[in-house]
Amino acid sequence: LDESVNLITSAMGAFNLRASESMAVANTFTAALNNSKLTVQQLSVGFQYSATAAAQLGMSYTELVTTMQLMADAGIKSGSMIGTGIRQILNQLAAPNQKLQQILLTLGVSLNDVDVKSHGLAQVMETLKNKGVDATDAFAAFGTRGAGAFIALSSQVDSFYEKMAGNTGTNAAIKAADTQMQSLANT
Repeated sequence: LDESVNLITSAMGAFNLRASESMAVANTFTAALNNSKLTVQQLSVGFQYSATAAAQLGMSYTELVTTMQLMADAGIKSGSMIGTGIRQILNQLAAPNQKLQQILLTLGVSLNDVDVKSHGLAQVMETLKNKGVDATDAFAAFGTRGAGAFIALSSQVDSFYEKMAGNTGTNAAIKAADTQMQSLANT
């Protein structure tokens, strides 16, 4: 419970949310945890490493948690790998190094096409995948951690919007609490 409260308050701080939005955050997190391999620990640690960068680039907490969910489903087990991988991708997309700029130029992708603030991370990832950015390009552009995150995300990006819709507008936290209370009442 303590870890959940810390996670929700961290998300509220990083994404500048009001207290009245805390239940929506809890429901989103619970839905993502219930519908993936993502664990509370992975989510908590991943948020610690990536939430500030994500918020600064205009991502919503729902987009970030869905990104983490996809990475966990792709087999990344460490919350720090999830969080630092996302942060590395976001940092490079916000201020592309020479290697990434050259890859984009070669593939005919503009810097505007990879602007997370304008398009969101999912659309940027889809663009890069469709233009042919491969593992070799990912290692050159994003470094080792970023490349692992890129490869995991690009393998799952087709299901991003479906997963995000499943995380949005639910009452998953309320249902989980009700189930827990019923279990306690039956003992």
